[in-house]
Amino acid sequence: MKLFISHSTRNKEIVDLFAEFLESVDSNIDVFYTSKARTIGVGKDFIKTIFSELEQSDIFIPIMSKEYYESRFCMFEMGVAYSYLYNKYQKKGEDYIFPFAIYPLTKGEALSGTPIPNIQVGEINNED
Repeated sequence: MKLFISHSTRNKEIVDLFAEFLESVDSNIDVFYTSKARTIGVGKDFIKTIFSELEQSDIFIPIMSKEYYESRFCMFEMGVAYSYLYNKYQKKGEDYIFPFAIYPLTKGEALSGTPIPNIQVGEINNED
């Protein structure tokens, strides 16, 4: 299973830990995120790589934070992921977006003002 984590690079430390946890759950889980070391090689087209990874992904995990909302690129990435994966999954009734909020952003604030405000949000800062 391929997971795509969308995040602000300013949240890299927590995303590293979250990705490590996800990959430890099952050896069949492959996590892609742009701040992971050597994910996008020198000379590679950053945008084409992201589009390619999104197309291959089974699940999109936006890590919602204050920094995520401040990043135009993160907001663009979420919109692209929503549209790319909509035809692949949502039309079939399958879930494909699993957002998580990190403090100080609350679950209730995480998707407010986005095209997907009705999706349940998890919290990374929650021990559960």
